[in-house]
Order: sequence, then C-alpha cells, then structure tokens
Amino acid sequence: MEKMGKKKKKKTIKKKTKTAKTSKDIKKISLWYLPFLVLFILFVSFSSLLFFLFSNNYKDWQEGFESSSIEMLDFKDNQIELDGKIQEYNEAESEYAFIEFDKRESLFLLSMSLDESLPDWVEIEKTALETSRGNWRFFVKSQVLNFSFPWLQISLSKEEVQSVDVYIDDIFLGDLSFKNIYLDFVVENANRGLARAIQLVNDGNFAERVFENIELAEDSLIIRSRNITYF
Repeated sequence: MEKMGKKKKKKTIKKKTKTAKTSKDIKKISLWYLPFLVLFILFVSFSSLLFFLFSNNYKDWQEGFESSSIEMLDFKDNQIELDGKIQEYNEAESEYAFIEFDKRESLFLLSMSLDESLPDWVEIEKTALETSRGNWRFFVKSQVLNFSFPWLQISLSKEEVQSVDVYIDDIFLGDLSFKNIYLDFVVENANRGLARAIQLVNDGNFAERVFENIELAEDSLIIRSRNITYF
C-alpha cells in the first residue's frame, strides 16, 4: 500500500472481505494486540463447542450480555476511518508523540487485527469492548460455515507505570474462566505471545519511533512514543 502521505484523499479502512489489505501502518500499530488470538480462538471454538451447546448457564449469560449497554460492533457491517489519525502520528516532528483511539476506534482496531490474522474460513461475527482504567475486556464471537461459536472474552490489564507491559489476566468462555477449568497454560501462552509481539514492534522502530508507554485509559487507548532520530 502506498504511504498515506502521498494521498490527499483519505481512505476508509474496511474489513478484508470488502476491500484490499488494511493499511500496513495501522496493522503495525495494532500488531501487538492480538497475535495470540488465533491460537485460542481456534482452540476454544472446537474444544468447548459441545460443552456450551448444552449449557444453560452460558445461554443465560449470553442473553444478559447481548441485551446490556456494552459497546458492541457488528463487524460485518461497520467500518471506521483511521488513516488521518495514523498519518498525523507518523508526521509528528517532535521528539515525543502520542496517538489516542477512543473506545469505538479501539474496538474496531482490535477487531481488524484479529480479522487479519484469522484464516479465511473463520469469520468474526460480532465484537464488544468493556473498559475501565487499567483493565479492558475484549469480547469476540466468531463463526465457521455459518455456525456461530460461543462468546470469548479476554481480560487485558496494564499497571499504572510507564511501560508497554500489557498482559492478560484471564480468558473466558462466556463467564467461565479458563483458570477455573485448569486451562492456565492457554493464558500463559497467550501472554508470552503478546510480550513477543510488543517487543517485535518496538524492535522494528515503527515510523522511527519506540513505544514508551501504552495506557488503557477509562475510555481510550493511548500509545506514547519517542522519535529515535530526533536531534
């Protein structure tokens, strides 16, 4: 994809089934989020299918969850424009810069990252996001061959210190904790993948910048960085 600075007209980021590949710049920013999701989306979907198919507890939880006021995105039909914000961040000339995504933009960014990493035969049906300072919960519902799988939720946390150390507290099927059903190893593997992905992005010096802090704020995601070429 050509650099955004060469285009006067902003392009709208769309799902892979509607447009060509998503902006490489945006994918680099969002790469650290969900590289681990392919592993447990597939693992969870197929290993837990029979359990939840007959679980009244899950059905009750799903009914309450889907009727709540949580920020939810129908990923098949929604698109959000982010190129202008990314371009402004890329072109910042100061030593320190930051980029901020509001709750809906963050939800779309998470959803887009996951969609790009999944095989074509796995489709994202819906996603949702619940935020509080230092702790976010990302929910995803996927389908294969028009068969819907249970809601998966990932609890992401970040301590109140300047760092890029975002970690996963737990993973849930509906409201059932992986840790409570002796699947701690899935959470541990996901955390290792997340840490490696963050390191990979920083080692690549995205836009000649190094991420210095990632903040899970009350209603927004904030990434602060330093220009390593600044004099």
